[in-house]
Amino acid sequence: MSLNLEKKKILSNLSLAKKYQLLKKLDSSIFSLKTLLTKEDEYRKVNTLFSSKRLLNNNKRFLLTYIICFSFSPKNTLLYITDVWGNLKFRYSAGLVNITGKQKKNRILVLTRFFNILQRLKMTFLKNKPIALHLINVRSYKYFIIKKLKKDYFIKIIKSYETYPYNGCRKRKRLHKRQRS
Repeated sequence: MSLNLEKKKILSNLSLAKKYQLLKKLDSSIFSLKTLLTKEDEYRKVNTLFSSKRLLNNNKRFLLTYIICFSFSPKNTLLYITDVWGNLKFRYSAGLVNITGKQKKNRILVLTRFFNILQRLKMTFLKNKPIALHLINVRSYKYFIIKKLKKDYFIKIIKSYETYPYNGCRKRKRLHKRQRS
């Protein structure tokens, strides 16, 4: 109660012009807060609309549902499947399919095991869904992967990322030990 009395005393001491300016600032801040809340509500409604399966199944437009990504690193081969919002569904590496050591560099062996796993997954949740395919550092295996996957899946988008330099980046200069005489 004492807080309200203090506010009344402060407002009674202010001139009419200053009260008008304070009320104008207050109205503008309330308006901006209301617009932010409505934008946030609209954003949530759009996200729930896209996440509902009715939109994906009933509309004739093709929306992506899953992303299959093949990634080659110098020592390993990775396969991971995410939904469109980035939630990880499955992840496999060469070690998880019982390939160890120097065999991990044998890309064909690893890829055939990955395709066998994908055949099993196709039966469950990847069947007849639009899929994006991301290929990271796959180089010449790109066409092999695309050819194998296009037979069984509905691939809507293919993206290829090459992060290793292919030319133009010079290696560091080798330092030679100087021989003392």
